[in-house]
Amino acid sequence: MIARFDQDWARYEAAYIGELMVIEHDARRFIRNLVAGSFDSPKVFCEMIGEVNSVANPEGQGTRDFDSKVLETARILSKSDSSAVRALCLKIEDSFEAITLYARKVKLDFVDP
Repeated sequence: MIARFDQDWARYEAAYIGELMVIEHDARRFIRNLVAGSFDSPKVFCEMIGEVNSVANPEGQGTRDFDSKVLETARILSKSDSSAVRALCLKIEDSFEAITLYARKVKLDFVDP
């Protein structure tokens, strides 16, 4: 009886762990898409960042409103006479560079979905 229970439990655990692995793989798809994204096209990459942002915080804070227009405008306005505008533009550009660097170096096995 114990041997039968042990076999049933082992099958249950195998199915449970298998399902968790499927869920984990699916949850990482957004980061996987970002990592596989086009680093040569800021427009495409910004859209992918927006997609990750929209699912990373499902309680209303994550939006898709970061698109390439934000980055393009920041690059144009970075030559502004206003130090406040230049500082904001620099933060936008630095953030974009940081996420690009992250996407190039991230190890998907270490991303917690």
